[in-house]
Amino acid sequence: MSGKWWRWPLYLFLAWQLIRIVWGALSAPWAWTMDQWLLVYLALCLPVGLVVWGRIWKRGGMEAVKDRWHQVLHVTDTPRGKMLYRRWYWFWMVVAIGIVIFLTLTQHNHV
Repeated sequence: MSGKWWRWPLYLFLAWQLIRIVWGALSAPWAWTMDQWLLVYLALCLPVGLVVWGRIWKRGGMEAVKDRWHQVLHVTDTPRGKMLYRRWYWFWMVVAIGIVIFLTLTQHNHV
């Protein structure tokens, strides 16, 4: 064991959540339920991720992708710069938007 034993249970959990979201979103009539909002949100995040990695590949080929993936996996080994803080900012902006959508959709109107 190389100390990465937690990855496969995490991948299985994430796959189960994705299947549950898709099933819940597509098994009911479209009425903007929580699962339907999450499906749209994930459907919008997927092309963004593909474009980011596609731009990295276009600029430097597979070597650039491997190098960037290595940087992602070993972020504590690299010195922190302004670019890292920008990435953190955008990451937390996406998380905040997701939380706002979640809380807005789960909020019940009490009269």
